[in-house]
Amino acid sequence: MIKIAIEINNMTGVVKDLLNETTAIWNTYPPMVSSQVIFLAKCTEFQSALDSAIINTKIITSDKVAKRKAIENFMHPIIVGLKLFAKANPTIELIYDYDISISGVRKLSGAAFKVLYDNVRTDCTDNLTGLATFNITQQMLTDLDALIGPYEAIFSKTQLQIDKGKLARQNLKDFIKSFRAFLSDDLDVAAEYFLTINPEFYDAYVSAREINDIGSHGGILRGVVAEAITGIGLKGINVKLQETGIISKTNHLGLFYFPKLDAGSYTLQISKKGYKDYIVWNIPVMEHKITVKNISLIKEKASISFPIGSTISVAAGATVNNPLSLLGGTPNPSFLLTATGAQMKVSMSLLTGVHDANLFKIINPGDPLNVSLLEMGQAGSTNMVITNMGTVAGTLKVQQGILELIP
Repeated sequence: MIKIAIEINNMTGVVKDLLNETTAIWNTYPPMVSSQVIFLAKCTEFQSALDSAIINTKIITSDKVAKRKAIENFMHPIIVGLKLFAKANPTIELIYDYDISISGVRKLSGAAFKVLYDNVRTDCTDNLTGLATFNITQQMLTDLDALIGPYEAIFSKTQLQIDKGKLARQNLKDFIKSFRAFLSDDLDVAAEYFLTINPEFYDAYVSAREINDIGSHGGILRGVVAEAITGIGLKGINVKLQETGIISKTNHLGLFYFPKLDAGSYTLQISKKGYKDYIVWNIPVMEHKITVKNISLIKEKASISFPIGSTISVAAGATVNNPLSLLGGTPNPSFLLTATGAQMKVSMSLLTGVHDANLFKIINPGDPLNVSLLEMGQAGSTNMVITNMGTVAGTLKVQQGILELIP
């Protein structure tokens, strides 16, 4: 609990620094101003609750972790030496086989770690002469004992101290819950005002909120899942990190993030009913860095149709771009377009708003023209780009087949 509180405290420090540096940006928005005042007050209360938990338990989690890590690092070459000694002296029976890596040592529980330490001390004491060949000396054992003493002393507490510690930690736990609720329901909501009017500030704010002492915990991968056509963030999308199996669900803005990642290359898999599955390969994540990967989802099929006889209007000299998918009962469905009022240029392209230079048709005023997918390019969901090349308004009338608009 104290470790979590320390991480939150580190994060709030980064947010406070950011707000201090960007006062000119947010101080014109009253909800952000009032939230910032409450935020500073709660930061002071949070620090007090954290200090109380640390003082009453006499345990500083970061110090405990540091002490154990120091013992693990110091003991590692001794374990390696014992393993080599056992291999070179098969007739000598050791208490432990020492076939354990440094990462394996770090995963041991407190009790199992103490057993390992006791075995190391016993085997080293019993075989100290032979272990000299593997650079294990009495001084090393003395230094190891000097490290283990303060670590074990952390757990030597009276019942009264333990009870006080439990109460302080419970108070801290309750405050963490209420503080997080304030951050997500108040300060974060106020900051969302800047998502469109000052995206640089909002991005910096989100990064600060997600840091949680990033310097000690690897990298962060985050981004926004949005609808491809509208660009609106999608809520409740499951974004899966394939290498770890962890799933992040997008919030109401479409935001997702994966904190505390080891440096390496990652794969994101996104699935949502009604949209095409999406996979992103080889996303690089670096230590102490934030990687941003935004994703656009394409709808599996359209939901609004242009029935026979409907029209698409284009103002004089204007271009319209409608995301379309052609539906019909034959392998090559087609539709008949009749232009009135002005000459029209029609093209289908996978690029929004861009005519395909090799696949377009010119329709003169009043002339019917049959346009098929085989003529216009790739079948399926695409973009229909229409330009009115005249000086008066024009329409295209659907005469055969069905055009389905993707909203």
